Amino acid sequence: MPLLTDFKIATNCPLAIWKLSESIDELTNQISLNSSQLNELQLRQSEVHKKGFLGARNALAHLNVSIDQLTFSNEGVPLIPNQFCSLSHSNNYAAAVINKDKVGIDIEAHREKIVRIASKFVHPKEALFIYDRVHQIELLTRLWTAKEAIYKCVQHKGLAFASQIQVEKFDLEDVTGNAQVIYNGKKHQIDLHFSTFDNHQLTLAQYLSK
Repeated sequence: MPLLTDFKIATNCPLAIWKLSESIDELTNQISLNSSQLNELQLRQSEVHKKGFLGARNALAHLNVSIDQLTFSNEGVPLIPNQFCSLSHSNNYAAAVINKDKVGIDIEAHREKIVRIASKFVHPKEALFIYDRVHQIELLTRLWTAKEAIYKCVQHKGLAFASQIQVEKFDLEDVTGNAQVIYNGKKHQIDLHFSTFDNHQLTLAQYLSK
Protein backbone atom coordinates (compact mmCIF):
# COMPACT_ATOMS: atom_id res chain seq x y z
CA MET A 1 0.00 0.00 0.00
CA PRO A 2 1.59 3.32 -1.00
CA LEU A 3 2.23 6.26 1.22
CA LEU A 4 0.95 9.21 -0.79
CA THR A 5 1.68 12.90 -0.58
CA ASP A 6 0.82 15.73 -2.92
CA PHE A 7 4.07 17.50 -1.92
CA LYS A 8 2.39 20.89 -2.34
CA ILE A 9 5.53 22.81 -1.42
CA ALA A 10 7.01 21.58 -4.70
CA THR A 11 4.66 23.75 -6.76
CA ASN A 12 2.12 21.04 -7.37
CA CYS A 13 4.39 18.23 -8.54
CA PRO A 14 2.31 15.03 -8.28
CA LEU A 15 4.36 12.63 -6.15
CA ALA A 16 3.79 9.09 -4.91
CA ILE A 17 5.92 7.25 -2.37
CA TRP A 18 5.42 3.48 -2.19
CA LYS A 19 6.36 1.48 0.90
CA LEU A 20 7.82 -1.82 -0.29
CA SER A 21 5.99 -4.05 2.18
CA GLU A 22 4.53 -6.48 -0.39
CA SER A 23 6.14 -9.53 -1.94
CA ILE A 24 7.51 -9.44 -5.49
CA ASP A 25 4.45 -11.38 -6.71
CA GLU A 26 2.06 -8.97 -4.99
CA LEU A 27 3.85 -5.95 -6.45
CA THR A 28 3.84 -7.53 -9.92
CA ASN A 29 0.13 -8.34 -9.78
CA GLN A 30 -0.80 -4.74 -9.00
CA ILE A 31 0.42 -3.40 -12.35
CA SER A 32 0.36 -4.61 -15.96
CA LEU A 33 3.88 -5.11 -17.29
CA ASN A 34 4.41 -5.82 -20.96
CA SER A 35 6.81 -8.53 -22.11
CA SER A 36 9.72 -6.10 -22.41
CA GLN A 37 9.19 -4.82 -18.86
CA LEU A 38 8.89 -8.36 -17.52
CA ASN A 39 12.22 -9.15 -19.15
CA GLU A 40 13.74 -6.09 -17.50
CA LEU A 41 12.40 -7.25 -14.15
CA GLN A 42 14.02 -10.67 -14.57
CA LEU A 43 17.37 -9.02 -15.26
CA ARG A 44 17.35 -7.64 -11.71
CA GLN A 45 19.32 -10.11 -9.63
CA SER A 46 18.36 -9.26 -6.06
CA GLU A 47 14.97 -9.12 -4.37
CA VAL A 48 15.72 -5.53 -3.29
CA HIS A 49 16.28 -4.37 -6.87
CA LYS A 50 13.23 -6.23 -8.15
CA LYS A 51 11.04 -4.66 -5.47
CA GLY A 52 12.47 -1.23 -6.22
CA PHE A 53 11.79 -1.68 -9.94
CA LEU A 54 8.20 -2.71 -9.27
CA GLY A 55 7.59 -0.19 -6.51
CA ALA A 56 8.66 2.77 -8.64
CA ARG A 57 6.29 1.65 -11.40
CA ASN A 58 3.46 1.10 -8.93
CA ALA A 59 4.04 4.65 -7.67
CA LEU A 60 4.03 5.99 -11.22
CA ALA A 61 0.82 4.12 -12.04
CA HIS A 62 -0.77 5.69 -8.96
CA LEU A 63 -0.13 9.05 -10.61
CA ASN A 64 -2.38 7.91 -13.47
CA VAL A 65 0.50 7.24 -15.85
CA SER A 66 0.15 4.13 -17.98
CA ILE A 67 3.22 1.94 -17.50
CA ASP A 68 3.07 1.13 -21.21
CA GLN A 69 3.92 4.77 -21.84
CA LEU A 70 7.13 4.60 -19.79
CA THR A 71 10.33 4.42 -21.84
CA PHE A 72 13.96 5.30 -21.19
CA SER A 73 16.51 7.35 -23.08
CA ASN A 74 19.94 5.95 -23.98
CA GLU A 75 21.23 7.62 -20.81
CA GLY A 76 18.59 5.88 -18.67
CA VAL A 77 16.32 8.89 -18.17
CA PRO A 78 12.66 7.84 -17.71
CA LEU A 79 10.36 9.29 -20.35
CA ILE A 80 6.58 9.70 -20.50
CA PRO A 81 4.50 11.66 -23.04
CA ASN A 82 4.11 15.43 -22.55
CA GLN A 83 5.65 15.56 -19.06
CA PHE A 84 8.90 15.09 -17.21
CA CYS A 85 9.26 12.13 -14.89
CA SER A 86 11.71 10.90 -12.25
CA LEU A 87 11.90 7.61 -10.34
CA SER A 88 13.88 6.44 -7.32
CA HIS A 89 13.99 3.61 -4.81
CA SER A 90 15.82 2.57 -1.68
CA ASN A 91 15.57 -0.60 0.40
CA ASN A 92 12.13 0.12 1.86
CA TYR A 93 10.57 2.78 -0.37
CA ALA A 94 10.12 3.72 -4.01
CA ALA A 95 9.04 7.07 -5.39
CA ALA A 96 7.81 8.64 -8.61
CA VAL A 97 7.17 12.25 -9.57
CA ILE A 98 5.83 13.92 -12.72
CA ASN A 99 5.82 17.57 -13.72
CA LYS A 100 5.47 19.84 -16.75
CA ASP A 101 9.00 21.17 -16.09
CA LYS A 102 12.24 19.31 -15.43
CA VAL A 103 12.21 17.50 -12.10
CA GLY A 104 14.34 14.96 -10.25
CA ILE A 105 13.78 12.84 -7.16
CA ASP A 106 15.97 10.68 -4.96
CA ILE A 107 15.29 8.65 -1.83
CA GLU A 108 17.88 6.99 0.40
CA ALA A 109 18.01 5.32 3.80
CA HIS A 110 20.28 6.79 6.46
CA ARG A 111 23.35 4.52 6.46
CA GLU A 112 26.85 4.89 7.92
CA LYS A 113 28.58 4.17 4.61
CA ILE A 114 27.63 7.65 3.39
CA VAL A 115 30.48 9.01 5.54
CA ARG A 116 33.05 6.85 3.71
CA ILE A 117 32.11 8.18 0.26
CA ALA A 118 31.54 11.80 1.28
CA SER A 119 34.73 13.08 -0.37
CA LYS A 120 33.31 12.05 -3.76
CA PHE A 121 30.37 14.44 -3.60
CA VAL A 122 30.94 17.16 -0.96
CA HIS A 123 31.85 20.57 -2.41
CA PRO A 124 34.52 22.47 -0.40
CA LYS A 125 31.96 25.13 0.59
CA GLU A 126 29.51 22.44 1.73
CA ALA A 127 32.16 20.91 3.96
CA LEU A 128 32.04 24.07 6.09
CA PHE A 129 28.52 23.28 7.30
CA ILE A 130 28.42 19.47 6.95
CA TYR A 131 31.41 18.19 8.89
CA ASP A 132 32.02 18.22 12.65
CA ARG A 133 28.31 18.38 13.42
CA VAL A 134 25.96 15.97 15.13
CA HIS A 135 23.62 14.09 12.82
CA GLN A 136 26.35 13.96 10.18
CA ILE A 137 24.88 10.84 8.54
CA GLU A 138 21.53 12.58 8.13
CA LEU A 139 23.14 15.75 6.78
CA LEU A 140 25.30 13.84 4.29
CA THR A 141 22.35 11.74 3.17
CA ARG A 142 20.30 14.85 2.52
CA LEU A 143 23.21 16.37 0.57
CA TRP A 144 23.67 13.18 -1.48
CA THR A 145 19.99 12.90 -2.33
CA ALA A 146 19.96 16.58 -3.31
CA LYS A 147 22.80 16.04 -5.77
CA GLU A 148 21.29 12.84 -7.16
CA ALA A 149 17.96 14.60 -7.63
CA ILE A 150 19.70 17.56 -9.28
CA TYR A 151 21.60 15.25 -11.64
CA LYS A 152 18.35 13.61 -12.69
CA CYS A 153 16.68 17.00 -13.05
CA VAL A 154 19.18 18.83 -15.25
CA GLN A 155 19.95 15.74 -17.38
CA HIS A 156 23.50 16.85 -18.21
CA LYS A 157 25.71 13.79 -18.50
CA GLY A 158 28.98 13.73 -16.58
CA LEU A 159 28.32 16.38 -13.93
CA ALA A 160 30.94 16.26 -11.18
CA PHE A 161 29.04 16.17 -7.88
CA ALA A 162 31.87 17.62 -5.77
CA SER A 163 32.80 20.53 -8.03
CA GLN A 164 29.90 21.41 -10.35
CA ILE A 165 26.96 21.09 -7.94
CA GLN A 166 26.87 23.27 -4.82
CA VAL A 167 24.01 23.08 -2.34
CA GLU A 168 23.50 26.09 -0.12
CA LYS A 169 23.66 25.67 3.64
CA PHE A 170 20.69 23.84 5.16
CA ASP A 171 19.60 22.40 8.49
CA LEU A 172 17.65 19.20 9.03
CA GLU A 173 14.61 21.25 10.07
CA ASP A 174 14.48 22.91 6.64
CA VAL A 175 11.91 21.71 4.11
CA THR A 176 13.28 23.73 1.19
CA GLY A 177 16.70 24.62 -0.11
CA ASN A 178 18.64 25.94 -3.07
CA ALA A 179 21.56 24.86 -5.19
CA GLN A 180 23.64 25.99 -8.16
CA VAL A 181 24.90 23.83 -11.00
CA ILE A 182 27.65 25.03 -13.33
CA TYR A 183 28.00 23.53 -16.80
CA ASN A 184 28.46 24.80 -20.33
CA GLY A 185 29.84 27.99 -18.82
CA LYS A 186 26.57 28.90 -17.11
CA LYS A 187 25.22 28.80 -13.56
CA HIS A 188 21.80 27.17 -13.22
CA GLN A 189 19.56 27.64 -10.17
CA ILE A 190 17.84 24.64 -8.61
CA ASP A 191 14.97 24.63 -6.13
CA LEU A 192 15.10 21.81 -3.54
CA HIS A 193 12.39 20.27 -1.36
CA PHE A 194 13.17 17.94 1.54
CA SER A 195 11.18 15.29 3.38
CA THR A 196 12.55 13.02 6.12
CA PHE A 197 10.59 10.01 7.39
CA ASP A 198 11.13 6.49 8.73
CA ASN A 199 14.94 6.81 8.68
CA HIS A 200 14.82 7.86 5.02
CA GLN A 201 15.58 11.09 3.19
CA LEU A 202 13.67 12.17 0.11
CA THR A 203 14.74 15.18 -1.94
CA LEU A 204 13.02 16.69 -4.96
CA ALA A 205 14.81 19.07 -7.33
CA GLN A 206 13.17 21.51 -9.74
CA TYR A 207 15.00 23.32 -12.52
CA LEU A 208 14.40 27.06 -12.28
CA SER A 209 16.57 28.39 -15.10
CA LYS A 210 14.97 28.75 -18.52
